[in-house]
Amino acid sequence: MFTKRIKRFFIALLFWTIFLIAMKFIVGYKVFTVILPLILALLTSSIYEKILFKGFEKEAKKKIESLKDLKVIGVLQVMERQVLKTNDQA
Repeated sequence: MFTKRIKRFFIALLFWTIFLIAMKFIVGYKVFTVILPLILALLTSSIYEKILFKGFEKEAKKKIESLKDLKVIGVLQVMERQVLKTNDQA
């Protein structure tokens, strides 16, 4: 089973591999065609994931700000025991 994150990584890997092989044949550019696409795919994937995370974070903040009468609770798990804290107990 491949998640969307894994699929995006493999698409980036495929893109960079094809691009660098094309550069090798067209321009005669000598590169490490095994390691460099992995590094570039990892960088591309990481940057894209950060952008997605920022979008989700922004959307969540908007949703939280739009909610009225929001009660904040915290769930802590310490030493296999769960503790539920509300603002009333603070």
